[in-house]
Amino acid sequence: MRTHRITSSRRSHSARRGIGSLIALMIAATTLLGIASLGAASPAFANTTKYELYCPGTKVGNIAMNGVLTTGTITPASRMSGQQFTITGYQTVLRMPFALVSAWAALGSKVFSGTATSTVDAVVGATPTSISSGTMTYSVSIPTTIPLSGLTIALPTSPMTVGPFTATGRKATITEASHLSLKVADPGGGTLVMNCVAYKNRSVATGIVTGAPSGPPISPLIAHG
Repeated sequence: MRTHRITSSRRSHSARRGIGSLIALMIAATTLLGIASLGAASPAFANTTKYELYCPGTKVGNIAMNGVLTTGTITPASRMSGQQFTITGYQTVLRMPFALVSAWAALGSKVFSGTATSTVDAVVGATPTSISSGTMTYSVSIPTTIPLSGLTIALPTSPMTVGPFTATGRKATITEASHLSLKVADPGGGTLVMNCVAYKNRSVATGIVTGAPSGPPISPLIAHG
């Protein structure tokens, strides 16, 4: 039994070292090929716009994802002060960088899975000012051929409803908070923790990067009306 524990520990340690080595190679390949970030495929609503998530200080480096889109609809569309409403169809769609997904696949992972937590803010026109999304789960199969644009992840997998808010006027502005917590189960049996911040789209290139966005963080608009 002791021998089994030592062997398992060594395998886990080897897998963790392998992640770093593979990602370093993928970064070089991505740079040489000049792989461009593509926007996530998702229904577009008039009030939404694509943005970037920058996730610094992970155990595999700084990760950037462009073309992120958060959607949602204020329901009901018309309301009086004191009336409750919700954000229906709430969902964030992103593309996990090719380098990261390739490293997971190379180490034997068949799926890319984990959890995420975000916050929906009522900037004006409603109370409370913030409501948590709660824990959102996701699990996406890694295809045999990974798209160079990355692996599309939807948070949550199916659109959800957030709320209720209480209207303080006839109009409300609802945004996504600038911070999103993302956790990914890694091939070594641990967790890759990504504490991400929203920035203007294409502030830095998609992938595992050395630079950081130069502009200020943003709170992406979800809906206004």
